[in-house]
Amino acid sequence: MLLHYELGPNAWSAAALVNPPDYERARAAALYNGPAQELVKRFKFYGEIRLSKFLAGCMLNPGADLVTAESFLVPVPLHSSRLRERTYNQSALLAREIQKHLGGRSLLDGLVRTRKTNQQVGLKRGARTANVKGAFEVSEYFLAKVSGAHVVLVDDVLTTGATVEECTRVLKAAGAKQVDVLVFALVDPENLSDYNA
Repeated sequence: MLLHYELGPNAWSAAALVNPPDYERARAAALYNGPAQELVKRFKFYGEIRLSKFLAGCMLNPGADLVTAESFLVPVPLHSSRLRERTYNQSALLAREIQKHLGGRSLLDGLVRTRKTNQQVGLKRGARTANVKGAFEVSEYFLAKVSGAHVVLVDDVLTTGATVEECTRVLKAAGAKQVDVLVFALVDPENLSDYNA
């Protein structure tokens, strides 16, 4: 189900008010349910990479206030072994498509996943946080550019935020000035206990 309203540039969600994230802003095109959930599964797990254009197209409107000419669009990385299994990083495909339309600089190897983590599917918030702790680092190439940079992390789904929080922590420790998050779908915080994809 697509979100049909805009809360404005300075709006905070109830979840962010209770537990403020390290990133500055997060935007999503849809709630992760119904058709949106099915599209993500087909895109992510069943090799339907042609969906990248459609999903990224849905992300353009919510991402328009995040991406500037100076922004680095950095996808959440897969571990090299998972990338070999899947043959593509769905977040990198989205970042590339978004950059074509909104500008900025897509940096597909800006972050590196340094260790293979368990899949986050089915894990509760605390387990998700522990699972990704220390799993990312800024790539050697991006280290020279990250100081003072504005980074837009791109991913397919935002669930508890554990992954993007850890990515944000690493980016800010390396000198990024601001980190925002752009995803296709957001899991409704009220329905996290039902999340199993």
